Amino acid sequence: METEEMIVADAPPADAYAPWEVELHWLAAHPEVLTEYAGQWIAVGGESLIAADERLAVVLATARAQGVERPLTMFIPSDPRGYWLGLSNQPIR
Repeated sequence: METEEMIVADAPPADAYAPWEVELHWLAAHPEVLTEYAGQWIAVGGESLIAADERLAVVLATARAQGVERPLTMFIPSDPRGYWLGLSNQPIR
């Protein structure tokens, strides 16, 4: 059984998600992405959309091919009632 200390010890550092600050601001400034790419996964790197596809594997492979190790990835559902944002401090393998 995990204790609170174990969970805290395994948690990423507080600044682990700071690298996506630019990407999140870009995404907020471009709401049209949420309708244009409905039903697809997207990857944002820096101040640009670097990949979009219905398959996450394709999006990650495209990001990797462009040298982006930790893109902001997000699935944009066709139903606008909910969006899922994937953040990881681990590089794409």
